[in-house]
Amino acid sequence: MFTTRLLTPKDIDNGIFKAVYSHFENAFIPDERRGIKDLEFTDADGKRIIRGLETLVKEQKLENSNVSFLCTFSGESEKEILNNPHEAFRAGSLFYIFPATNFVFVEYLFSAKEHMGKGYGMMLLVKRALKDYIKPAGVKRAFAEVEREGDFSNPTERKIAEERLKLFERLGGLPLLADYVQPNYSPEKKPVPLHPLLLNFDGEKNISNTEFINFMKAFYHDIYGLQTPNHQYITHIIDSIKGHEFVEQRESRYSKDLHLGLKQLFLER
Repeated sequence: MFTTRLLTPKDIDNGIFKAVYSHFENAFIPDERRGIKDLEFTDADGKRIIRGLETLVKEQKLENSNVSFLCTFSGESEKEILNNPHEAFRAGSLFYIFPATNFVFVEYLFSAKEHMGKGYGMMLLVKRALKDYIKPAGVKRAFAEVEREGDFSNPTERKIAEERLKLFERLGGLPLLADYVQPNYSPEKKPVPLHPLLLNFDGEKNISNTEFINFMKAFYHDIYGLQTPNHQYITHIIDSIKGHEFVEQRESRYSKDLHLGLKQLFLER
């Protein structure tokens, strides 16, 4: 049996957050990982404030969004999980709902390394996060950042990136044809070129240029602490889609089994 629930401030003290974070560290390269504590620094375009994971567990409301850290554990009771939270952890997802722009951003979706490929991430995202939190919020689109498989020369790392893309493709999420860069999480970390991935819950493809830009401005502010709407990261992605009425999505590459009931899930009463 399994328990799926949001991380809460008490988990920072009882050892569960620490156990989840150890799996989080194993799932992403350092430049893609948000830190534990808040960080304030200045880059070429001004001050930035990056919220740490502890803050996002303690304070769920940001300026443009509400954040949730949802995890699945093996065990029916809190006592079973607390007995060995590291072994009990199966999957986790950190996601933000942007009510004004009708988006949800899935920043992280990861599984315990020893349980990868067993469907825990899919179960967490579809059966709990989408159904219990995202659909009730009334959002229409999901956004995610996914590694560009062509950036990896190591076969194992490339395979992991392809599997992550395959999971989103099976949900109907496909990369947008835009030049996107994940801003650096700290002065010591590097920006990371990634696929900007879009999932439309009505089953349609693509997104209007205007709608995408409006979301990206709110997104970059809450997620990466960009304080100005003309920050270099924002102008970079705007320039990459300039002149297009719609931002198109590429075709599926890794899965033939698309839209696993998502359209029905979000249209059903």
